[in-house]
Amino acid sequence: MRVNKFFGNLGYRTDLHDRMTLELNLTYNLQKTDFARIGLGDVDKNSEDWLGEATLFTNPLDNLNIVLGYLQEYQKKIGGDESDPVVDPPYNVEPKSAYAQADYKIGKSIKLIAGTQWNKAAYGSTDLLSRFGIILTPYKKWGLKLLRGEAFRAPFALETSLADMAVLIGNKDLEPEKIVTYDAQLFYHDEKNYAAITYFNSEIKNLIIRGPYPTPPPPRTFTNGGQQRFQGIELEAKRFLTPHWHMLGSFMHQENNQTSDIDYSVVPNDMFKFGTAYTWDWGSAALFYSFFSKPPRLATEVVVNPEPDAINLLSLNVRVDPSKWLDIPKGRSVLTFRVENLFDEDIYIPDFQRGGNPNSLPGGPGRTFYCGLKVNF
Repeated sequence: MRVNKFFGNLGYRTDLHDRMTLELNLTYNLQKTDFARIGLGDVDKNSEDWLGEATLFTNPLDNLNIVLGYLQEYQKKIGGDESDPVVDPPYNVEPKSAYAQADYKIGKSIKLIAGTQWNKAAYGSTDLLSRFGIILTPYKKWGLKLLRGEAFRAPFALETSLADMAVLIGNKDLEPEKIVTYDAQLFYHDEKNYAAITYFNSEIKNLIIRGPYPTPPPPRTFTNGGQQRFQGIELEAKRFLTPHWHMLGSFMHQENNQTSDIDYSVVPNDMFKFGTAYTWDWGSAALFYSFFSKPPRLATEVVVNPEPDAINLLSLNVRVDPSKWLDIPKGRSVLTFRVENLFDEDIYIPDFQRGGNPNSLPGGPGRTFYCGLKVNF
């Protein structure tokens, strides 16, 4: 399989008033996927998406901030061979969204937050989401956050439009997935330290799943399933050892359960992360380590691929200002070099879709290198 992606964003920000700013963004995404199947030849799956968004930030009162926005997408399939037995029928859809959020501060120790978002998915399904919360800071260095938020995921084109008549077909009547999350956080901060403990409880409804095997046999189809609940606790801390050197880390433990039609979650029960970074006049360097505990073993059958195990990931990120070599003003450019999975760990995750027999599939790349150059004009 080979996947080629191209994406670009054009953004413009302007002050309409000393208390009002407008931000406009136009984003283009192109994906070309080519994969070969034994005995069936090559298949091309290509898509093109345009996304436009307008966001208005306003501060009508000293203690009141408001954000208003509208987002419009244009998604379509491009190219492809209509004679292929696995076909994504042409689609041209226009999902959209509008949102508003405000925060209001009462005195020095109370902040109220409220927001809403309206969404229209690709094939007409609409829903209205809300979020609200309160942040209390009665003491200078201590605070408490109580938040409730909703979010959604609309079905992918694959889930609505796939037409592999031998195996799986899409379903245009799918409802978006919706998640409701409650957070309660106690935090502490001063000039050199930050620490927090957070309890979270998330419930996902209308999960998009592959339906049961039909009689007679395939094709199966996508459908909305039951629900899944996650709850857990997270500890996090950050400390500046010097003005240029800091360390940070976190630990999370979560437990989850789901209705009988939902596959077990592959999210690890425990995650530990630790990193450190140092900055100097013309750059920075950072090391970050992540540990993910072993996912649950669901069956005793021998799997084709290795059994998923705990994962240890280490990344290195170096940023340098090359202005003195490019003969441009300082601060106008950044050269980035990043290496992920320095240990070159094999990453496997449980897979549940191969005829109902548990197996594992590669869940991430080996040692990977990135580099980039950013220039501000």
